[in-house]
Amino acid sequence: MLKYANRFNIKIVGVSSKVDSLLLKASDIKILLPKVKEADPDNLVPTSSTSLQLLLGDCLAICLMNKMKFTKERFKIYHPGGNIGQTLLLVKDIMIRERNKIPLINFNSNIVTAVKTISKKNLGIGIIIKNKSVIGIVTDGDIRRGAKNYSKKTKITVLMSKKPLYVGENTSAAKALSIMNEKKITSLIVSSDSDYKKHKVFFKPKGILHIHSLLKYGIK
Repeated sequence: MLKYANRFNIKIVGVSSKVDSLLLKASDIKILLPKVKEADPDNLVPTSSTSLQLLLGDCLAICLMNKMKFTKERFKIYHPGGNIGQTLLLVKDIMIRERNKIPLINFNSNIVTAVKTISKKNLGIGIIIKNKSVIGIVTDGDIRRGAKNYSKKTKITVLMSKKPLYVGENTSAAKALSIMNEKKITSLIVSSDSDYKKHKVFFKPKGILHIHSLLKYGIK
């Protein structure tokens, strides 16, 4: 490691309790820790010394985070796969936002058109739109159960559910999953935070979140 750092002119910060250690001699910045008695009876097992190094490392890390103004947003970017990164994920980070992938259905559409859209987008749900705002949703299950009572030309609004559940784009992914589990659903419409906080009945969709996306990112 030392040879690699020297070869590429990488600055080395050395930490040791031995003033004449090879590491400190090769370091640009030398941190000398006091020698401490280990916790075991024979003073052999690294215990107190490792705790001291851990404490120093934590202090240095927090000081650097404050100095660099390392925010939770940056943590999420540089540590996406870890447990902390997962807890910081927001709905907007993993939702489907491409318009051509969102199952939007005009309120004037009939049942046949709605079925085609839902099948094509493969999310099991259709978002009913009027004047670019969400007015309801319909699932493939709704259509299967209700279509036998209506003709193919019947408007999809007859089968839709009004006031659908939705979340704001800055809702945590973990909370979204909790809502899905509680309500026993697999998709949530995503709105702007402004619309979500105002509890708007009609709102413009920013995207859609499917449970598969949450599971893909390891959200539990």
